[in-house]
Amino acid sequence: MSSEYDNIPSLTSIRSYYRLDNEFLSQGSYEKCSKYDKDSTEHSKPYLLCLRLTGNLNNYEKLNFFEELNSYKCNYLNLWAYYQFSKFDVNEHSKIRTLIIDKWSESGKFEVCSNTQFISYLSKSEDYLKAKRLYDYALNYAKLYLYHEKSSIGCTPKDELYIEKSRTLYNDIKTECEDSRNQWRSYCAAYREIQNFYP
Repeated sequence: MSSEYDNIPSLTSIRSYYRLDNEFLSQGSYEKCSKYDKDSTEHSKPYLLCLRLTGNLNNYEKLNFFEELNSYKCNYLNLWAYYQFSKFDVNEHSKIRTLIIDKWSESGKFEVCSNTQFISYLSKSEDYLKAKRLYDYALNYAKLYLYHEKSSIGCTPKDELYIEKSRTLYNDIKTECEDSRNQWRSYCAAYREIQNFYP
């Protein structure tokens, strides 16, 4: 499966992750994050991640850009956090994992939105990718259906490829999750949750 088939700027998921990257960056915990800012000429990646994460957690109630799936914003925040983690070199993973877990627990939001999904993704990145693509397809589905199925606007070739690969992934996961041995996999948990709003 191509790793880039779902990188379409017009998708709701792409826009939502962009907003998680930028919307509350300026409202992050500068004092708590300053220990990650070692370079005086430009901000370090860990420092910017810390500001983004703490900004999102400090403003958790305002993370209202997941449209019909806004009640699942904690799931998307966990997916976003793991994606940020995955962009760091392997030799930095221990430090970044600690940063994310510590800042999340210090935020006071753990009761409302825990980071247990993020922690589960750490054990198997392939499972994370399947769960992310499944959640993203659910987030993108309403717009794709509205624009391409219910109107005269045709799909672009990229949209068609995205829909085709997402449906294939959905059906593959559905089959895998019927096997009770897979019930605890993160993508099977995602599949079960998606059944709640797209039966």
